Amino acid sequence: MSIRGILRFYLVFTLVITAGAALSYNQKMNHTVGQYYASVVHALDDYVNEGDFKYEEESNLNAANLLAASRDKNFSNTNTNSDLINFKIEQNVEKSFAEPGDKKAEIMKLIFKTSEGKLNLDHLKFKVYGVEASYIKKVYLYDGDELIAETKNSGDYFELKSIGFELDSENTAELTVKVDLSKKLQPNDRLRLDIERLEDIGMRVSRKGYEINEYYPIKGKYLSIISKK
Repeated sequence: MSIRGILRFYLVFTLVITAGAALSYNQKMNHTVGQYYASVVHALDDYVNEGDFKYEEESNLNAANLLAASRDKNFSNTNTNSDLINFKIEQNVEKSFAEPGDKKAEIMKLIFKTSEGKLNLDHLKFKVYGVEASYIKKVYLYDGDELIAETKNSGDYFELKSIGFELDSENTAELTVKVDLSKKLQPNDRLRLDIERLEDIGMRVSRKGYEINEYYPIKGKYLSIISKK
């Protein structure tokens, strides 16, 4: 680990300890401190996903989690379609917090960029990580302001079927994933939606099946729960 990495580790570790002390010291500032704590945890996510060392994140992060063994994911390299699609998951940091019971809280954006072929997105399946699936009441998929798919949970999963989204060649699209949250969620809970397996993102390019060569599960972005104002 580089000197820069060591310094970043101690900085984030100090911030986590400070946030924990603040939470126990003054419950009257629960909302403000909760936001600060959640911000620190998001910073910690950035740290553990940087460089050659990658660690498994848990819903309750501590030093033991941070120093845990590196995560074991499987890389899929089975795509035979000659077209090229760039795919990534992003998040607006300002929208990475929500309150229990919030409706249509933004959790992440799915970014697709096409080259020579036209893209058809047929279905998506997400696995809930961090909280019980029942604490998410509904999942929505938006193209801008247009709702293109929605679903309720089936066990630990949310499956969006018959999406019917199309993207022309040499174009970029941002699809927004939003969620309805249960009032049973507690401040400092953290949740995300993962694409667990290769077949959980169904798409075609130039009318032929397309598989994303990537490490699976493809992890979503965390949504941190804060106390009501």
